[in-house]
Amino acid sequence: MYNILLELLFNNRDFTIFAMKFDEFHRIIRANGWQILRQMGTSHIIYKKGNRTYPVPYHKGKELGRGLECKIRKDLGIK
Repeated sequence: MYNILLELLFNNRDFTIFAMKFDEFHRIIRANGWQILRQMGTSHIIYKKGNRTYPVPYHKGKELGRGLECKIRKDLGIK
């Protein structure tokens, strides 16, 4: 059983545990008070009253990488 899990984690590139869809992440952002100011290409420019604007990528139906998610959360102050 343990070997099968390790094989899935390390050999199958399509299998990711931590992936989140862009739609889900944008819901989290909006729930934390950020609003979409405008869309520019594949990025949404978001803002929060009293804060600066920040570009957040948006690719409908695709998965957001864990590293990018952590970077954006840190920059926006979202836990």
